[in-house]
Amino acid sequence: MSKDNLRIWNLGKEVPTTACKTITGGRLKGFTDIKPQWRYEKLTELFGPCGLGWYTETKRLWIEEGAKGEKTANAEVLLFYKDGDIWSKPVNGVGGSSFIENQSKGPYTNDECFKMAETDAISVCCKVLGIGADIYNGLPATKYQTIPDNKVQTKEVKKPDTAKLIEALLKIAISKGYTEKDVFKKFPEGIDKYGLDQINKVIDHYTKGETKGIRCRNALIKKSGKSIIEINKVSQAKFELNFTSLTEEQMEAVKASL
Repeated sequence: MSKDNLRIWNLGKEVPTTACKTITGGRLKGFTDIKPQWRYEKLTELFGPCGLGWYTETKRLWIEEGAKGEKTANAEVLLFYKDGDIWSKPVNGVGGSSFIENQSKGPYTNDECFKMAETDAISVCCKVLGIGADIYNGLPATKYQTIPDNKVQTKEVKKPDTAKLIEALLKIAISKGYTEKDVFKKFPEGIDKYGLDQINKVIDHYTKGETKGIRCRNALIKKSGKSIIEINKVSQAKFELNFTSLTEEQMEAVKASL
């Protein structure tokens, strides 16, 4: 491959720190992504104003069924750009976003899901052109700027070992009657800030601590003389959690209220 073939790639690969944003919620909380507006600015810088030097076409939009009644909105987008006097062939990208998501207070419907799915799809188109490539390659934001304390990461470069551990942790906790909210409370600074050893300790908490937790719950039912329904009402009122999700300390607080 000649150096000329990398011309667009090299012009678009570096990302300034001002174009990076921190993900503030969900399983990727604490990780960093690229701001969509920067991509549009870079496309305009490389090819000209939108509509004259580049444009997109939405090929299709569709909904897919997910687990437990959740649904995702998906988009397939084609990106066209003009290099000199020549218009490119379409650059294809597929993206998605949550449409109906189960949250702690009930199902949430996202009325901007298709817009977000199209934005995600455009980012995929930009990625194959090399726009933002340094981020996806795990390099600092630019050669001249680095983000303090740690390198910028995106969901594409998340360590697979950590991702598998987090997935295993959530499955174990949920199988024991806990919620994702319960799990993330144990990582107040964001789960990505903790190492493998710390995540393993939390896994041990939910596995090895299971028998002791069940004994405590059974003892509380027996001593209080109350039904599980009555105890659960107190649990919901005090902690907004089901009785089966309480810690030992929270069970003591419920016991005192019965």
